[in-house]
Amino acid sequence: MSEEEVVVLGNTLRKLGLFPKRIGKTEDDVAEWMEDVLKSKGKWPVKSDDETESSTKSRPPVNPMPKLSMFYGEPGKGEVSYDLWRYEVDCLISEGVYDNHVILLAIRRSLKGEAGKVIMRLGPHVDVKTVLAKLHSVYGTCEEAESLIGLFYSAKQYPSETVTDWACRLEDIFARVTREGSPDPKESDETLRNVFWRGLLPHLRDLSAHKYDKSTSFDTLRVQLRRIEHDVNQRNLSASTATSKPNPFNMIHTKSSNSEFQELKGIVHSISSQVSGLKDQVSQLAYKVDRPKVPRWQSQGNDSRGSLSKMAPEVSTALLSLITGPTCRA
Repeated sequence: MSEEEVVVLGNTLRKLGLFPKRIGKTEDDVAEWMEDVLKSKGKWPVKSDDETESSTKSRPPVNPMPKLSMFYGEPGKGEVSYDLWRYEVDCLISEGVYDNHVILLAIRRSLKGEAGKVIMRLGPHVDVKTVLAKLHSVYGTCEEAESLIGLFYSAKQYPSETVTDWACRLEDIFARVTREGSPDPKESDETLRNVFWRGLLPHLRDLSAHKYDKSTSFDTLRVQLRRIEHDVNQRNLSASTATSKPNPFNMIHTKSSNSEFQELKGIVHSISSQVSGLKDQVSQLAYKVDRPKVPRWQSQGNDSRGSLSKMAPEVSTALLSLITGPTCRA
């Protein structure tokens, strides 16, 4: 009923005196008034719980379009790997909420790049099973079961790998081994627990021997190993911090030692200078003591010779004969 029809109906009922003036003219006001009138006269239909439940069940559920993570089939592209993408699809199928054509549409929307080209070559008229088989032949596991089993039992924790990363990597290898079959959950958990503990780093394995004996499941042992690893990391961090942290006493002692060293260095330098001066003085005294003594008259004569050499030859010869005495001629 349109709003105009509601207004016409309200005016008609008012003219007949059947519609109270306090009631508005909107559709909700008229519907509320009619419901109150019918309930007061016992003519309002009341549904039982069974009828209400059956009507709810008969109503088709409204589900949003499922969305899968993007998969490109190329290294470095896409949101997830093929294994994780395939897991999302398997979960969507097992829930049974959506029809196959809806799941196929979600798969087509999630495949891009080379992976999208793979299903494009199948054509438009294919089903979910055919698409998944084709993708598995291109991107699925290609190792043989024997090689995967050997890889699982020989796996070891890397030195740079945490306990959590090691456990996840081991579970991933085990999932690849058991993907085709349906192993017993109890046997799988015990196998994982044994291989997980044997593949630990030696120092973690030595510290967790008692935990391995007491743990009854793989997840319980993983939690215990994570706690042990955390304690070991905390102790190593405390030890490295204590080693690298400077000690104030050592800093003061170092500063005082440096100042004392500089002072001693200055004293040594001063003593060296004084000793060098003393050596020079001793050398001069030794030279004066060890020099041969020359007679005063000879030294004066030498001086006279030096001064006479500057005179004329005749004068210098006469003066020299007077100083040294007459010379004998042969």
